[in-house]
Amino acid sequence: MSHHTTMLADLRQSGHRLTPQREMILSVICESNGHLSADEILKRVRERYPYLNKSAVYRTLDLLTRLNLVNPLT
Repeated sequence: MSHHTTMLADLRQSGHRLTPQREMILSVICESNGHLSADEILKRVRERYPYLNKSAVYRTLDLLTRLNLVNPLT
């Protein structure tokens, strides 16, 4: 099972909806070879889905952090 598939399953199992925006954000995170800023994630997702807003990225990153699926850098 790929890292992306595992993260999607973890999100579903925790009772959260898998929106297209969340799926695209997870995809960008899993495809990266390193750490990405929220702005970089937004830029990459907007290449595929130009209607994503910045607050959706921050909300998704907050959720993924609370579920221990990503670790923020400070």
